[in-house]
Parts: sequence; structure tokens; C-alpha cells
Amino acid sequence: MSDTNDAFAPLDEWGDTAKPCEKHPRYTVTIDQVCPACNAEEDGHDVVAPEGREGIVYCKRCKCAEGTLPTNCPGIVVDQFAQEEIYHGQLDFINGQWVDVTVLEE
Repeated sequence: MSDTNDAFAPLDEWGDTAKPCEKHPRYTVTIDQVCPACNAEEDGHDVVAPEGREGIVYCKRCKCAEGTLPTNCPGIVVDQFAQEEIYHGQLDFINGQWVDVTVLEE
């Protein structure tokens, strides 16, 4: 069995404990997990699952996906440079403003 944090495992791998999300059926979650797409939508992201890439969380609004998704959606397209900083834990968009995460850690 794979890591229990793996929200994208086939249904039969977890047996009765896994089910497709009611709102995003492409995402399979266990009872104790939140669908990653639902979680992203709560933070303002306009989530889609790209065709052929089931399980990937992608925001149509900011064009970020997975590890490059900021905490909250900025509502604009995020350029590649900023996405790389988000991915490496240096930048985030929280409560309506861009935050230099490295300053918060000091």
C-alpha cells in the first residue's frame, strides 16, 4: 500500500475507505483526507483537472499547479519566476498580499 497521504491512488488500493470526491470525481480521497481541489477552491483558486492529468490541482485563474500554488489565489496570472519562488518556499500570496516567506522564518 502506498503512503496514506497519496490522495491519487486507485480506489481499490484503499478498499472501502476511499471514495471519489463528490465535487471533483477525478480525485480519490480517504475518509480522513480533504480533496486537494476542494482545499484549493477554499483559498480562491479556480481549480480544474487538466485532461489526461487526473489528480493534478491546476488553477485557471493564476495558472499555478501543485507545488507552485500560493496559499491564496492572487486573481492574476503568476509568472514563471514567481512560481519558482513559491515552489522553493521563498514567496507566497496570503490574505491579499505577496509575502517574502524567507523574512517570516527569521
